[in-house]
Amino acid sequence: MFDKKLRPNYYFSTSGRNFSQFSTIALIVVGLFCTSYFWNRDLEFVRNATTHFVDPNFAHFMNESFFNFNGDGFGGQDFSYILFFFALFVYLLTLKPGNEEKHTLTRIRSGFIILSSVVLFIFNRVIAVFFARVNPKEALVNTRLYTSMLKFGKYSITDAIFKGCFTSGYTTLATLVITLAFISLTSSNLLKIIINFIIFSSWGIIMGITRVITGENYPTDVLWGYISGILLIIWIYFKILRVPEQESGKFKLYSNHGEIRWAFSFIFYGLCVGTVLIGIKFAVINFEWHHPIIIILGAVLAVLTNNNLNNILYGPIKYDQI
Repeated sequence: MFDKKLRPNYYFSTSGRNFSQFSTIALIVVGLFCTSYFWNRDLEFVRNATTHFVDPNFAHFMNESFFNFNGDGFGGQDFSYILFFFALFVYLLTLKPGNEEKHTLTRIRSGFIILSSVVLFIFNRVIAVFFARVNPKEALVNTRLYTSMLKFGKYSITDAIFKGCFTSGYTTLATLVITLAFISLTSSNLLKIIINFIIFSSWGIIMGITRVITGENYPTDVLWGYISGILLIIWIYFKILRVPEQESGKFKLYSNHGEIRWAFSFIFYGLCVGTVLIGIKFAVINFEWHHPIIIILGAVLAVLTNNNLNNILYGPIKYDQI
């Protein structure tokens, strides 16, 4: 007989439990309260915002991105991508022989940014495809395309991948920039803390505002982009990477280069979970024989991938011989 030793699991880990539980409840309550105001008013809110802010050049700059491949050129959103690639570059430098032990703190923090960027991006696209909400620019032209938050929109899967607006992808990624403000609190230089906090927080907030006044997102898209982004970052910080415990030496990832391995394994995991959610959605709306197959296959692959994610953090399951 073998008795399985229970491993920690990032879904149920008690690390940082009090803070993460309090913040989760507080943010959801705030989100629901604010959403109640915008529930059936967000299209009109966007209409008024886009009317009063005529030719907002800075707002358009904030919403442009070289990575959109639509001719926009460099824009505000590219700072989120620059942060990711800079963190990836720094992380790879720490993996060079002789640097891993010497720059442990740098590896932990750059790995946190990489992993957070991947999780935020995948989560946002899965939710956007699931709800398939038509963006305000198109809904203002044809109001029949408008749907309030948490109602299924009228985009196809392909259109929803690139244009689905709930939650706001730009705002969700901007929460990672806001996170840098809180990371700066660990500095002993008060002036540096104040400057970083003002710059990073302002940038993330401005991103959300400009998404609305340019008609790219509804207020509810932006609001839940912030909430989901902050909650995911808290989850990553306290539950997955357990950054405070790593920095104090109380916890170490089982796998070498675990941050980047977990991040890119999560991409497949997120796609599997997304397949299950979208399969359930279409099975309810318009059932076809292949929907249950898609749901079951996605669920099985998600469970298997989740086990691999846990192995990267804590190692394989151990057994006691009797």
